[in-house]
Amino acid sequence: MRVLTRGTLTMGLTGLLLAAILGLSSPVSAQVRQAEVAGTVTDESGAVLPGVTVTATHVETRQVRTTVTDSGGRYLLTALPVGVYEVRAELPGFRAMRFSDYRLQIGDSARLDVRMAVATLEEAITVSGAAPLVDTTKSDLSGRIDQIQMEELPLAGRNWLNFATLAPGVKSDGRGGQPTAGVGGVQQSKVYVDGGQIQNLSTVAIDLEISKEIVGEFEVITNRFDAVMGRAGTAVVNAVTKSGTDTLRGLGFLAFRDDALNQTDFFTGRVEPFRSIQYGLTFGGPIRRGQTHYFGSYERQEEPRTLSANTGIAILDQPIDSTDTSNLFFGRVDHSLTRNHRVTFRYNRFDRLVPYQNVGGAVSISSSVTSDFQTDRFNLGLSSVLGQRFVNQFALTYLSSERLFNRFSGPPDPQTFGLAPSHDNRHTFPSVTIGAIPNVGNEYPSFWHLRNDASFVFEWRGQHRLKFGGEWNHQYISGTFANNNNGTFFYNQDPPNLATCCAGGDQSTWDKSQFPVPARYTQGLGDFFYDAPNDIYAAYIQNDWTVHPRLVLNLGVRYDLETGSLDHTTAGTIVQPRKNDVNNLQPRLGFAWDVAGTGATVVRGGGGIYYDQVHLNLTFNQRRAATLRQVSVTTFNPTGDPAFATDPLRGQGYDDFVRGAGAVNMTRFADNAEQPHVYTGSIGVARQLTSNLALSVDYVAQGSDSFLVARDTNLFCCLPGGGALPIQSGTFPELGGFIQGAGRPDPRFNAITTYFFDGRSRYHGLQVALNKRMSHSYQFGVSYLWSKNMDTGAPNNAFNPADDYGRAATDQPHRLVANVVSRVPGGINLAGVLHMASGLARGAGTGGIDINGDGGAGGDRPTCGRDPRFSAACALLGVATGDRIPRNPWRSDGIFRVDLRLSRPLVFRGVRVDPSVEVFNLLNRENYDPVAYNTNLVSAQFGNPGRSSALPYQARQAQLAFRVEF
Repeated sequence: MRVLTRGTLTMGLTGLLLAAILGLSSPVSAQVRQAEVAGTVTDESGAVLPGVTVTATHVETRQVRTTVTDSGGRYLLTALPVGVYEVRAELPGFRAMRFSDYRLQIGDSARLDVRMAVATLEEAITVSGAAPLVDTTKSDLSGRIDQIQMEELPLAGRNWLNFATLAPGVKSDGRGGQPTAGVGGVQQSKVYVDGGQIQNLSTVAIDLEISKEIVGEFEVITNRFDAVMGRAGTAVVNAVTKSGTDTLRGLGFLAFRDDALNQTDFFTGRVEPFRSIQYGLTFGGPIRRGQTHYFGSYERQEEPRTLSANTGIAILDQPIDSTDTSNLFFGRVDHSLTRNHRVTFRYNRFDRLVPYQNVGGAVSISSSVTSDFQTDRFNLGLSSVLGQRFVNQFALTYLSSERLFNRFSGPPDPQTFGLAPSHDNRHTFPSVTIGAIPNVGNEYPSFWHLRNDASFVFEWRGQHRLKFGGEWNHQYISGTFANNNNGTFFYNQDPPNLATCCAGGDQSTWDKSQFPVPARYTQGLGDFFYDAPNDIYAAYIQNDWTVHPRLVLNLGVRYDLETGSLDHTTAGTIVQPRKNDVNNLQPRLGFAWDVAGTGATVVRGGGGIYYDQVHLNLTFNQRRAATLRQVSVTTFNPTGDPAFATDPLRGQGYDDFVRGAGAVNMTRFADNAEQPHVYTGSIGVARQLTSNLALSVDYVAQGSDSFLVARDTNLFCCLPGGGALPIQSGTFPELGGFIQGAGRPDPRFNAITTYFFDGRSRYHGLQVALNKRMSHSYQFGVSYLWSKNMDTGAPNNAFNPADDYGRAATDQPHRLVANVVSRVPGGINLAGVLHMASGLARGAGTGGIDINGDGGAGGDRPTCGRDPRFSAACALLGVATGDRIPRNPWRSDGIFRVDLRLSRPLVFRGVRVDPSVEVFNLLNRENYDPVAYNTNLVSAQFGNPGRSSALPYQARQAQLAFRVEF
């Protein structure tokens, strides 16, 4: 096992220093999503003016960028850090033009045309204005969250990524984590901070959380991102952190929530004990004015919370304390080597402890897991401007983590290396699951991300803004993954009284004599330690070609190659060697047409192919199975032998099963496995209605035939209805009665779980956005999304995947999010967020009952009228007798939530004091978490909502906050 040690971290830092030295010796710059401004300079008659000096000065840092207009009077300033600029145009014989308070936001490609007058005795003309709201050069669909929204909108939990819900096309609910959009879930989205990814490659979960106070602004691109960005199918988040300025500044903040400010819990009928405190500080300033700046922050988050399950069994639904604590550190230094070369170093540290994290819904205390994380991230960048037309960008990120997922284990046997005691079994009954969670572990990933990007501007039948570059990602993960080492029993009926047999989480106190006889048993045996290297290489070229002053073509192509994920191991099993998936060319085409040539209305559209990555937890499963280092064994009890409950493996161990036949479960990739990818297209129009108000309407279509679907390929075909033959003899009401078992085609193994990348998914969406930036003391944004999602789910019939194509779990027809920030009389700031949405499609499971005898229940969907255990659920769903329950046959309740923030800033001798009160779920509407609904068809609670710890679904809460700035 390769475990993260001080030596490992030292090696990482040494490598980082070496790369920094190499980077400083070459003309490269930090790959951070920045901004650019371009335009044409003319005289009063409209004739173009070559040789005009255009200078952009960043107001807060006094960093200066200069260029000169070409023979056509055109200029372009790229790779500009976001912020407020002073732009100046100068030419001898003409009056200088000065544009003040010109704000550039992340991702802006602003157009600023200049008309110059002949010189007189008057001084330079000064104009105050902002960049256009409509971009006439790009076809991507995105939303920006600016600094005013970041600082003044209400935000429960203070997780900055929850603001992504404000962007058009986003489908997330504000519970944290990366946003979702289009056909994909979180696996299809990527989050970048200062050009570096903050997710791991095994599950794509966020490894590094950062303080809201260090994020300057960010953008969410939900469609048509260009070839510069990759390894994401549907959504990309780009954020930039704050930096020091020429002025010494500091901030102290405190946010406090308490049960005295909360309303009665929707489920317990009482105000639950609660207290949350988040506090910290930021500080920044000059080391040398105009050249070197620093910025740092620390934040502590403490959130005591109470969780409980929703099984309908009082003894299992007891509340448990799950206090969530985190520490977040950040520091950066920016240094200008010369006017055109700037280097930046950033460091993040994040640690978090969450006991009993997953309690809720059908998960009781005994099935809980405690998460204990620690992550360090180093980021180095160098920004270089090489002449008038060439900019090069370089970024290096190193991230190392320790991620511990600890089972609940009753005394006196604590778990070791993520492995639970063998007697800490899991018990899956039709109506509830209790006992230790099967799949946890300790993980130690280290991640390198290196990329270089260049941009070059040239003229040939119009202007070409050419970008090209490449990147390398390397991740090495080691640790333990306790794949069911404690064993899981499956039952076809409930104990007579769960309330008396199974109090608490300590199984040594349970009365298991009340348990029925188990029907089957699964356990992992062998070596649970693992290691997995993974490398991703990428190259791209992107050309934004102005073929006409009113038409820009966005032409790009990208290539990604992932090695190590589609494992090549051949030892010991049926797995055959395969080559890497190399057919990953991704053309991306778009256009932006400035209809009238005024920049007010643009028609935009395009399409492309977007490749994602194979998540390494799949690779772990295959690698261990293929080498037989670790095997998953399933045994059956067709005769109902009571002794099966105490000796399900019949006295056999790892060596016996490896040498034997028929019980080992295998995991493999399909022979034609490939990288998942998405085809996407859009067409729409954006219109700047006034100088501060813009409207956009876009239609989006996405599709994929390469999403992951796991199927058991060790089954005989077929029954008269087309389904697999049962592997064991027995009476199956779903199949009409007694069926003779057929066994397995490959008798060496039990289930052969094969990862196919042939899952079908389709998405259609109409997204509308209306945005007004701050003017006349208010700004607002409104986004509406109509959408339809269909996809292929877990198989009910392994021989007919098309039967499992239906409504996706992410299907949500309507969604509207609005936000407003206003300055009202009395010096009061008032801000709010409205969130309205249809319910999400929800699934329906059999409670672990294998209704068709194929050895699993994951995708089983019963036919109504055949098995009385499902009669009540069929009636509730309105499914007629003789019809099979469809995929995701019902919806959760709709959402309506209003959050409000009220503040009254005060200034004393240069110190700004900003007390505020935030109210979440202002109207105290009962909003239910779609994830916490009971989806077990045989449970008396089927279809009922359950208690959730997710902040968007709480009763009304209030937060008192206090900020001091100098």
